[in-house]
Amino acid sequence: MKNTYEKCECGKICYKTKIDAQFALYKCEAASRLKNDHNRHEQRIYFCPLCQTFHLTSKAKLPTWREYRGK
Repeated sequence: MKNTYEKCECGKICYKTKIDAQFALYKCEAASRLKNDHNRHEQRIYFCPLCQTFHLTSKAKLPTWREYRGK
């Protein structure tokens, strides 16, 4: 049986719950370790305000306004 996923307007796969997204992230990490792939890989999850679901991303967490304070 083939898995089908909804896609957001931004083109990313939607995960309805944070736990689903965390499990998908775990599977991505495990697959990259098995392949010994050190290139781009998913690093974290985030909530998408467009579709109200969670997505995976390979980008590091964006800095917060507190990190810009005092510069």
